[in-house]
Amino acid sequence: LADFISYAIGNYPADRYALFIDSQGAGWKGVSADSSRARKQVIRNPRQRDAIQIGELGDAVSGLGLDLIAFDASLMAMIEVADEVSSGADTMVASQAVRPATGFRYDWIVDELCNDPTVSTHHFARDIVGAYNGAHGGVSEIWSLSAIDLTAPFETLMTEVDEFAAALGAVEEPTRKPDEVGALDDHGYDYSVQ
Repeated sequence: LADFISYAIGNYPADRYALFIDSQGAGWKGVSADSSRARKQVIRNPRQRDAIQIGELGDAVSGLGLDLIAFDASLMAMIEVADEVSSGADTMVASQAVRPATGFRYDWIVDELCNDPTVSTHHFARDIVGAYNGAHGGVSEIWSLSAIDLTAPFETLMTEVDEFAAALGAVEEPTRKPDEVGALDDHGYDYSVQ
C-alpha cells in the first residue's frame, strides 16, 4: 500500500490527495482481507497476515499529507483507526457500523470532483456522507457514515483519552494480562447484520 501511494503521488502530482479503501473492514483488527480467503478471517483472527493491519495502515500513510482517507468498509470509524491514520490524513470518512454491500456512490464522487475540483476537503467529505445517506437511507435502519476532522480537534480528543486512560491505570491494576485479552478476542462474536 505504501508503495502504491508513493507511486501515485510521485507520478501524478496534484494539489490535494484522497485515498479510498474499499473492502471488508474490522475496525482496529484490520481492513482489506485478501479476497481469495473467507471474509471472516480478518474478523475472527486479527493476526491474519493477509489483511492490512491497522498499524501497517498507519505506517503506510504516515507523513504523506493526504487530505482525505475514506473507508468504504464496515466498522472503520473507531478512535483507534482514526489515531493510526491521523499522522497521514486531515479528514477521515468511515462507518462505525456494517455498511450496505453497495457501498459508496463513486459515480457521484467523480462527478462532484469534475464539477468543482476546488471543493474544500471538509465540504467534499460532508458531501460523500450526504450522498451515502441519499443512496442508503431506505436500505437499512442500521447504517452510518461520518466525516471526521483529524486535525486539532481530534488531537485534543486523543490527549484527553490518553489522560483518562492514564487516570484509570493509576486507580486499579489491570485484571487481565494482554495475552489473556488476545485469547478472549479469538472467541469473540462476528460483527455482521443478518
